[in-house]
Amino acid sequence: MNKKHIQNITDKCLSLMEKGYSLSYCLEKYSYCRDTLEPYLKTAMQTKGLKSLQPDENFRKSTLQHILSQVPQKRPGPRWLKPAIAFIAAFMIVSFSFAGTAYASQDSIPGQAFYPVKRTVEEVQLFIYPPAQKAKLHLNMLNRRIEEARQVMASEDTPQQLADQVMQNIDQQYGQCKQYGCLSAENQDQIIEDIESINSRYQKRYGQKNQNRHNQ
Repeated sequence: MNKKHIQNITDKCLSLMEKGYSLSYCLEKYSYCRDTLEPYLKTAMQTKGLKSLQPDENFRKSTLQHILSQVPQKRPGPRWLKPAIAFIAAFMIVSFSFAGTAYASQDSIPGQAFYPVKRTVEEVQLFIYPPAQKAKLHLNMLNRRIEEARQVMASEDTPQQLADQVMQNIDQQYGQCKQYGCLSAENQDQIIEDIESINSRYQKRYGQKNQNRHNQ
């Protein structure tokens, strides 16, 4: 059973539980995958509040400041990575039951239970990746934001607030790519074409064009 299927079932169970159904009811309803579903569902219950922990500026500061407090100020060599990485690992395992949750979050999109975990994984990657690899990472993240927007906009009942959020995610990540020089002549035209296609769908559905950084 693939992780996308488990993600979909987990979302259905969370929706049922929000309506008052019990964990036992959900596990019985999907008994054919109970052993696989139960740990994911329990983790999702524990992280229901993570939507308020989108990796925004406040989250980044509160987490990374703690990490940076472990770093020796006068010895910026490889030694400082050890306490930082150790803290990251401990933080994630304790706070998010991270190994299984991160795996389940890979295919999540905005509005789903595990999406904040997916974004948190990216924040940690950005922190620990060497500068030479960050440009490629930012480009990969922009492609993810575009694909997420396609999936969100494909749904006929997507609320405008969520559509605005995915467009803002693209805008922010596009700006990061420009800052890190990720956009070459080879990929920029295709990326802009993809964003314009999503923007056109947004305009048809909501009657206005969402302004993105590539148009500025």
